[in-house]
Amino acid sequence: MTNDQSFKKILGVLVGVIVLIAGAMYFGIHSLVTTNQNIATLTHTIAVDTQQQQSISSTAALVNGDSPDVARVESSIIASDGDVSFIEYLETLARNYNLQVVINSLSLSDDATLTGNGLSTLQVQFEVKGSWSNVYRFTSNIETLPYSFKMNKIDIVNTGDTANLDSTKSTPAPGVWQGLFDMNVLKHI
Repeated sequence: MTNDQSFKKILGVLVGVIVLIAGAMYFGIHSLVTTNQNIATLTHTIAVDTQQQQSISSTAALVNGDSPDVARVESSIIASDGDVSFIEYLETLARNYNLQVVINSLSLSDDATLTGNGLSTLQVQFEVKGSWSNVYRFTSNIETLPYSFKMNKIDIVNTGDTANLDSTKSTPAPGVWQGLFDMNVLKHI
């Protein structure tokens, strides 16, 4: 019987130790879960605060005019006295492609939406003449102008005139080609 009682005592002690270990594990796991939840909450709070701080900083830079985007947009609008330099820029670009250039028309718009913001549009109608490849390359390069503009119309036609064409250059079709352009460019008033 003493063996039976010893066995029961040992069994009781083992069960008690197991219950204590299980209880300790429960409290340890519960503490770990609570700590992880607190870490997740703090991480989320820090992320939200960081995002708000970045938003405030970018808004402050925009309001102060420090933003590179504001400078880029501002530089893409013709200055109030920059009409002549813009036209000279177009003429130089055309001449760099060995094209004859003629400015047919210049006019300013009276759009109330733009004038209320200190802006207007300069409508420029011009034509270029030369070989097919030069007119085509000039037309492709127009897209890279460092100005805010809208192209209203582009017409490219073969004039049939071969007198002014350089015969040493090969072209897809004989004759002089003419590009007719109509564009609106943003301009400060």
